[in-house]
Amino acid sequence: MAEFKGRMDGMIERLKNSDPAEDFDEVLMPGEPELRQEAERLRTGIPLSGKVLASLQAEAEDLGVPMPTPSSTPIAEGA
Repeated sequence: MAEFKGRMDGMIERLKNSDPAEDFDEVLMPGEPELRQEAERLRTGIPLSGKVLASLQAEAEDLGVPMPTPSSTPIAEGA
C-alpha cells in the first residue's frame, strides 16, 4: 500500500506541475473544485437568489410557519 501511495503521490505531483490547458490557471485533480467550493460556502454561506428566497417565503406562509431570517454570518464548520 505504501508503494502504491508513493506512486500515486508522484503522479499527482507531476500532473499538478504540468502546464495547464489554454485559458486555465492550474491543473486540478478530481474533487479539488468541490473541496474549494465547500470551503468557500463554509466561510461565506450559501448564496440564495431572490427567486429562491421568495419560494421559501411562500412555502413558509403556506405551512403557517415563520420564515427564518437569512443570516449574514455563515455557520461554522462542525456546528
